[in-house]
Amino acid sequence: MINFFLLAWDPANPEKSAAAKRLIEQTREKTETYQEVFQTKGVAVYANKPTSKNTFPLQNRSGVILGRLFRGTGPSGGAASVDRLSEKESQKIWESRGDYLTDAFWGSYIAVLPRAESELMVGRDCSNLQLCYTTWCDDVFIAFSNMDTLPFLDAICKDINWNYLAINAKYDVIPLIETGLKHVQQMPAGAYAKINLRTKQIEIVRSWKPETFTSDLIEDFETAKRMLYENVLSTVNVQSKNFNNISLNLSGGLDSSILLACLRKTRPAASIHAMHLHSLDNDVSEEHYARAMADAYDVELGVEEAKANVDSNSIFSAPPPWPIPSGMGDNGDEETRKYEKYLEARNIDGIFQGQGGDQIFFKRPQLAPLFDYRRKHLFDLQYYKILLNTARLTGASIWKLQKIMPPKENGLSTDQGPANVFLSSDISNGLTPVNVYEEHPWFQTNEPFSFGKFNQLSKFTMFNFYAQILIASPFKAPTLPPLICQPLMEAALRIPTHFLLAGGRNRGLAREAFKRELVPMVYNRELKGFVTKYVSNTVIRNLKPMREFLLDGCLAKANFLDRGVLEANLNEDRIKVDKIGVFILETVKYEKWVRSMA
Repeated sequence: MINFFLLAWDPANPEKSAAAKRLIEQTREKTETYQEVFQTKGVAVYANKPTSKNTFPLQNRSGVILGRLFRGTGPSGGAASVDRLSEKESQKIWESRGDYLTDAFWGSYIAVLPRAESELMVGRDCSNLQLCYTTWCDDVFIAFSNMDTLPFLDAICKDINWNYLAINAKYDVIPLIETGLKHVQQMPAGAYAKINLRTKQIEIVRSWKPETFTSDLIEDFETAKRMLYENVLSTVNVQSKNFNNISLNLSGGLDSSILLACLRKTRPAASIHAMHLHSLDNDVSEEHYARAMADAYDVELGVEEAKANVDSNSIFSAPPPWPIPSGMGDNGDEETRKYEKYLEARNIDGIFQGQGGDQIFFKRPQLAPLFDYRRKHLFDLQYYKILLNTARLTGASIWKLQKIMPPKENGLSTDQGPANVFLSSDISNGLTPVNVYEEHPWFQTNEPFSFGKFNQLSKFTMFNFYAQILIASPFKAPTLPPLICQPLMEAALRIPTHFLLAGGRNRGLAREAFKRELVPMVYNRELKGFVTKYVSNTVIRNLKPMREFLLDGCLAKANFLDRGVLEANLNEDRIKVDKIGVFILETVKYEKWVRSMA
C-alpha cells in the first residue's frame, strides 16, 4: 500500500493559498520520505515511493490514481497489474467522475479528481484496503493515509471522539465515517467525497453500487460453484504473480488452505514458504491441519511457538495505530524480530494472509438462507431442503424454525457478541449497532436488500478493520489479503445465501468448490482454534501493571470506564472463570490510544 497526503485549497482566496504554502513548507522541513506526484491549481498530492505501478496520472493533469490497480472485475479479467492508463481510459475516469474507474478496474487505490477551480473529488476503492482520512487545517483540506507519517501532525486538531470509542468498545465494530478524533473523518469504501473548497462542504456520493449485484442472483448451484472457484483462482493469481517468494500464514483453516491451493496452481512449491503460529495456550491445536495441507502441496512449513509471556513493557511501549485503535503488540518484540529474520533468509517479497473468508465465503447469519429463500420463492421442495440445512446449521428443530418470522427488512444481525463489561453505564446506554451503518452510502438505496445480503454488506464494510492491521506492517515485504477484493465481493453478492451456506455449513459453497484441492480433514473441519487461554494467560502474567494502568488512566478519570467494575474484575479468578481477558486487552489499547493523543 502507498502512504500519501494531499492538500487542497481555494486558489482564488489568497489567505487559503498562503495557509497551504505554509503547510507545504512545513512538510519540506520535516520529511524527505514524500515526493510530489501531482499538482494543479489548488491541489498538491505527495506520496512515499511513487512508481509507475502505484501512481497513475490522468491526462492533462486532470487527476491521479494512487495505489494498486488491476484491469477488469470478472473471472476472465484481472490478467495483469495496470502499468499505465491510456488517454481514452483517463478521459473516461475523469468524465464519469470516477464511476468508470470502479466499473473497469479494481485494486486498492485512492482517486484524486479536481473537478473545477474550487471543487475536488476524492474516491476510495471498494475493498477499504487503501486507507483514506480527511480533515481541515487553516481552511486547507487534507486527505491522508497514515497519521504516523504526517509531517504536519501538530497542526491537526486532536479532540477525542468519545462516542466513536464507545461504539467500538461496546460492539467491537468499526464505524464507517467517524474516527477517534472529532475533526477527522474516514472516507467510506466504494464512495467519493465531493469537496467544495470555498464552502468547506463535503458530500459523499456512491461509486460502487452493491444492489446492482444483489438484483442479479445466480439461481443454479453448479454455476455459482464454478463462478466462485474461477473468481478466487483469478484474483489470487493476479495479486501474486509479481512476487518471487511468498510467505503464507497457514493456519490450517479453510481460507488459508484455499489460498495455498490457488497459489500452487500457478507457481512452484519452492517459491511458497508457509508459516504456522502454534501455541500451547490455544484452545485447539491447529498444527496438524496446516501440516497436512503443506505436505499435500510439497510446501515448506515453518512452525513458530507463541507463548503467552508477553511482558508489560511490550504491551505498553508501542502506541496503537491511528486513528482506529487496533492491535497492541510492540513491533520490536522478540517474535517480530524472529519473523523478520525468517523473511530475510528466504528473500520474501510478499506476505499473504487468508483474512476475508468469513465475509466472502459467508459465515452467518445462520437463518439467512431460510429467510432469503422464503422472501423470494413459494414453499417448494427446495424450501424444505433449505429448512433442513438451516436446522443443521442452527441446531434448532424444523418446527421452531418455521415459526420464526423474518427480521425487519434491512435489519442488522443480532449476533453482536457480548459487550465490553468495563464501560460505564452512562457511556453504554443508548448505543445501538445500527448507528454504525446508517450513514454509509452502500446502504443508501431505495432497493431493499434481503436479510442475508444486507448482512453481507455490513460485513464487507468491516474490511477496514483488517486493512488497519495489515497495512501497518512492520516488515519490509508488503502484507496482502487476496480474498479481500472487489471481484470476490461482487461474486459473493450474486450468489444466494442458501448456496453460500450449502448443506447447512459455514462456507458450504467454498468447501464444495475447492473440495478436490483440500485434504479431507480441512474440508470437513467445522471449528477454528481460539486464543482465549492465550489471551487470559497473557493478562494474568501482566495483571498488576495492567490494573494500575487502567485504574489510574484517562478513561477512568473521564468516567468512560466503571471504576467499580474494574476493581471487581481485575483479578485472576474472574479472568479464568468469566474469560474476560480479551475485554481487558481491548480496554488497554483504548487507554493507550487516548494517552497518545494527549
